Amino acid sequence: MPTANDEILPAQSTSATTPLSAAGAVPAPLPLDENSRLAALLRCDVLDTASEDSYDEVAALAGHICQTPVALISLVDRNRQWFKSKVGLEVDETSRDVAFCAYAILDDQTCVIPDARLDRRFATNPLVTGEPFFRFYAGAPLVTRDGFRLGTLCVIDYQPRRLDPAQLRALKTLSRQVALQIELQATLRENVELQVASQASEEKFKRLFDQMQDIAYRADLDGTIDLVSPSVARYGYSANDLVGSAASALCDRAEGDRILSELRQQGSLNDFEISVRHKDGTPAQMSLTTQVVPDSEDRPVAIEGILRDIGERKHLDRQRQEFVAMLAHDIRNPTMAIAGYVDLALEDEDLSESARDFLQGAARNVTALESLVTSYLDSTKIEAGMLTLNVGPTCLGRILGTIHSQFEAAASQRCIQLVAEIPPDLPELIADLVAIERIFTNLIRNALKFTPDGGSITMRARAEIDAIQTSITDSGPGVAAKDVEKIFQRYGQTGSEQEVAGTGLGLFIARSLVELHGGHIGVENAPHGGAIFTVSLPTEKSR
Repeated sequence: MPTANDEILPAQSTSATTPLSAAGAVPAPLPLDENSRLAALLRCDVLDTASEDSYDEVAALAGHICQTPVALISLVDRNRQWFKSKVGLEVDETSRDVAFCAYAILDDQTCVIPDARLDRRFATNPLVTGEPFFRFYAGAPLVTRDGFRLGTLCVIDYQPRRLDPAQLRALKTLSRQVALQIELQATLRENVELQVASQASEEKFKRLFDQMQDIAYRADLDGTIDLVSPSVARYGYSANDLVGSAASALCDRAEGDRILSELRQQGSLNDFEISVRHKDGTPAQMSLTTQVVPDSEDRPVAIEGILRDIGERKHLDRQRQEFVAMLAHDIRNPTMAIAGYVDLALEDEDLSESARDFLQGAARNVTALESLVTSYLDSTKIEAGMLTLNVGPTCLGRILGTIHSQFEAAASQRCIQLVAEIPPDLPELIADLVAIERIFTNLIRNALKFTPDGGSITMRARAEIDAIQTSITDSGPGVAAKDVEKIFQRYGQTGSEQEVAGTGLGLFIARSLVELHGGHIGVENAPHGGAIFTVSLPTEKSR
């Protein structure tokens, strides 16, 4: 009989209805954490590996201490138990259904079976009823630091027996050493794999670093360069010329100091245009993207950045702008001439009704063409930063009244009610008259485009402390939240806009002109449908 110090899993009764495996054994139930346990076993990457002296010695020591002919380091896989080390047994694995260890991993305690013939879980096990006729079993689970039982260190005898307390303690101690060794080897393998991957990554980075056309650099927080890409050779420098020098060596010192100051305040700069000197003094236009790099505790430790030559892009932009300006001029002149001829023809009182309709259609198309050319030209100038404002005292109330009169007939033809609620005492703006007209003309055209026949459009304006706020409210479909920012981008049409003729430039131009005046434009949906575009422009007092 076992002593009180033996750790024994209680025998489980096996009734006639207890399911047996094909071999006649009673399969152990699965641990509650089986999926996680199997994942931990796979992470250790020890299954089906070659024998190792360090494991074999532990198994031999366990057999010697417990005085058993068989000692195993068993790992319980999904459908099998596989032996990492075996003493006194020739097979490499058995089915999990017949494994004593499948029961031993159900608990952290050492599982001791003094006589398997007397335990109903094992009495019908083919390893007990036939070769090799196992009788005694003791297995100490291999428990990882995360609490997963991967398998056991077990000892087996062909005769019933028991272990004394010292033997049980030794078996438990050795099982902990095996589990620790399995995890340690897994960690070492992972570290080696990481080192190999890191080395490969560093080599790949070095190749890219050496081949890149842009200038990449790293500097300390004072701006002293400690690493720079070989691409500086395109500008007459070698890496040795710049390492140890201030980053401002590539540009005007005052500009370099300003960049460093802004970088310290903001943490990063994106597409910052800067003039860089070749070694012979020739200037080059560059775009700088740079950031302060933190360490693992989020403390700033270095500066990294990339300089990209944008001289060719600037040259192409200028060529494009010149071409667009020439094209717009060449189109606008004949368009204005055609418009003049159409106006003269419409003055003929003897025109037939059909001829008058034809000429009026031509006049509308000429006006649309002129508006298209002007919009494209304006958007190109805005994008290139070439649009300048001719500011002076401007009466917004008079401009809104003129626009109301200009579009009243077009609205009336579609039974759209165009309302202007403009107080007579609005303060003056210091603004560009033509630009302000363009802003609100584009907003009214946009409202007309989406307002259904029979709908309404309302212009309202009110003076605030240092600004005039103007709103354009329509009764159209409104603007989806995901499209609010998109509609103000160049050609940024939404799905609904694409169903209506337009260039996609009107709102882009309106926002750009508002922002050039130091104002703000936004859009929201009206409570009962439709969109509300709101423009806030600073008054003379705030400028």
